[in-house]
Amino acid sequence: MTRENNPEKDLQALRNLLKSLEDKCALQAARWEETLAKAPAWKKLQLADTIDRQTARNEHELSVLRWRISELENQITRQAEETRQREAARAWLIPIKAQARESWLNSGGMESAFEASWPEMERKILMQETLESLAVQPGTKQNWNSKWDRKLKPPSDPKKKKS
Repeated sequence: MTRENNPEKDLQALRNLLKSLEDKCALQAARWEETLAKAPAWKKLQLADTIDRQTARNEHELSVLRWRISELENQITRQAEETRQREAARAWLIPIKAQARESWLNSGGMESAFEASWPEMERKILMQETLESLAVQPGTKQNWNSKWDRKLKPPSDPKKKKS
């Protein structure tokens, strides 16, 4: 059985579980108080100790569940921020895609064929942009674009004297 990765769904399930556990603990505490009030004096000390241990277990379980909910909320927030940043970083591709689509359609291509071909075109555009950005970085020793057109020479040994 495969488990789908849906943090929002998991978060909702954890919140529902927390609510039900809080309700259960509240009912249990009310019943314990009632039981403790009705218990004979010789049994009250033992009951109070049992109730305290169970209450501590319940509180620990609730705090762990609250922590898991908090971690999942943080994860969802981080993922949303990363997605937003990725989309913002790729915003410059939107007009390029629109121009490419228009050119594709004007050449007689189909919209569905363009959408199927776009990921490969996008990959090539990003690769070209990366190579161009490497070529213009200040302080680079060589033109990285032309690296593919020639064999790189090994660096010369500065200790060797030229004769």
